[in-house]
Amino acid sequence: FAAVSASSLATTATMGLVAMPEMRKHNYNVSMASGSVVAGGTIGSLIPPSGMFIIYGILTETSIGKMFAAGIIPGILLALFYMIAIAIWCRLDPNAGPRGPKYTLKEKLWSFTRTGEVIVLFALVMGGIVLGWFTPTEAGAIGAFGAIVVSVARRRLTWAAARTAIYSTLKTTGMIFGILFGALVFNSFITASTIPLNIVNFVTDSGLPPMAVLFLVLGVYFVLGMVLDASAMMTLTIPLFFPLMMNLGFDAILFGVLVVRMTEIALITPPVGMNVYILSGVVKDIPLEKIFKGALPFVAADILHVAMLPPAKRGWGLVTTTGVLTGFGHGFVAFAVSALLKPIALDLETSRGAVSTAIGLGRLASGIASPIVGRATDRSGARGVVVLGMVLTALGLVALGFVQTEATLYLAWSVLVSAGVAAGFTVALDKLVVASIRETRGMALAMRFSVAAVVSTLLVPFVTVLVDTVGWRNTCSIWALVILALLPIPLLTFERHTPPQPPASGIAKNSAGTVRSILVQPALWLIAFAFMAQAAVVTGLSVHLVPLMTDNGLTATVAGTLFGGMILLSVPVRLLAGVVADRAPISVLPIFLAILLVLEA
Repeated sequence: FAAVSASSLATTATMGLVAMPEMRKHNYNVSMASGSVVAGGTIGSLIPPSGMFIIYGILTETSIGKMFAAGIIPGILLALFYMIAIAIWCRLDPNAGPRGPKYTLKEKLWSFTRTGEVIVLFALVMGGIVLGWFTPTEAGAIGAFGAIVVSVARRRLTWAAARTAIYSTLKTTGMIFGILFGALVFNSFITASTIPLNIVNFVTDSGLPPMAVLFLVLGVYFVLGMVLDASAMMTLTIPLFFPLMMNLGFDAILFGVLVVRMTEIALITPPVGMNVYILSGVVKDIPLEKIFKGALPFVAADILHVAMLPPAKRGWGLVTTTGVLTGFGHGFVAFAVSALLKPIALDLETSRGAVSTAIGLGRLASGIASPIVGRATDRSGARGVVVLGMVLTALGLVALGFVQTEATLYLAWSVLVSAGVAAGFTVALDKLVVASIRETRGMALAMRFSVAAVVSTLLVPFVTVLVDTVGWRNTCSIWALVILALLPIPLLTFERHTPPQPPASGIAKNSAGTVRSILVQPALWLIAFAFMAQAAVVTGLSVHLVPLMTDNGLTATVAGTLFGGMILLSVPVRLLAGVVADRAPISVLPIFLAILLVLEA
């Protein structure tokens, strides 16, 4: 809904009217229900067409289209963080979120047949914005007109229904503007006191290093958010902070994402917390203190989410973006597949060995496809290759959900999924990173894979719960939709052609870069041996870890969480490897690699 309304306040007001009665009817904890509504409303700031991104783009003359694209992955991650917060809350207090009625797959699929027009309307609104057919404001008008047309076509728009809809819209809009007018009056007093200007001057004159200044700026936004509304905050501070952050070398797009995120956190923090007041106005019998109490776990999730966002340094935003894409794509195939192994084997009435053989053949297919992908990336750029790979991966996951035999399993996994992963989430993304960050490319690649590891850490337990809840076939279909939802990222943020890469200082130095010149390099064979050892662990052991733990009495959720923790432990070694690769002499690298091989053994 946030993608259509472009307003956190409107999202909170509408979902308060729609979701709160249903959750209360099913005996949800009032604090948790209200907290999830007010916090969920803030996701609208990251989902196109975000009103806050539009304000930031106008104030800083930054591409609004690129701002929209940059918000998609953080928006998905934020939704995942909120889900984890709710899961922990329900684990600590099972009565907070009682189980709802279960529905069969046929009933779920039937429900989609009644939403076809809405999906088409959503695609029209979002597609028109992305393709530049109309502005977000015009898209809102088209969406409203389309909703009227759909209602008339379904013969659901009676005079009584129209009168009720108009009255409710005017009532909700009037309430929102009443709160906004009050906030604007309060903003005028705060501005007249020069407190915000004094805070900005303090940060500007602090003389701290760039990253410390960034954290200080974000802290200022968090504090100001307790007394100012988001648009007022940005209007007051962006003209002062933006030039400072650009001079310190930060990226305008990523700094904008961080600023918008901090301003939205302010919507659920006291004393202003405008989303809280909006919900209180919609659902009048819930005290403000209960709503604020329910929002606290989500504020904690917000802070963790901001800590995971990229540092906004130029070039490093691409590192984080490619890392997140790798986590969602390659992380699912390499790690989360462990949650699929046992149910696939049981459903197809085959052995786990047969399923893991399909996974192994998939790795072989990825290896065969990688040189082809590399050549295509060199010739036509990374964007098209990544998009094609993501589409292939999604198609493979959908096909995987329909397999009935080992042969079709091999075809879906080993051909479509694995070739798609090779194209969409590995070689082309590596090329983008090393072409964009040349001085410290070792650390850049280490950061990329570390971000992917962090995403995989969250992904594995989430997928295990998903498999346990909706089954492995539905999980594959859901993940195909997730990957397709990420397509605007490469389409809008990657350049059409990858910048030329300078001569490497290691393997291909003083060579023409031909296959023969690379094959004679001793370092290549050492790396190949290292990959063989890694394959034994990643493709061999890790695929069987979750089934092994569930066989020994652990729940799928606990097993997935433990496995995710194991993946997270690889991050320090990855970062150390990045430092060594950039700073150590080339002769030392084989020794370091040998030490890592011994540790892995």
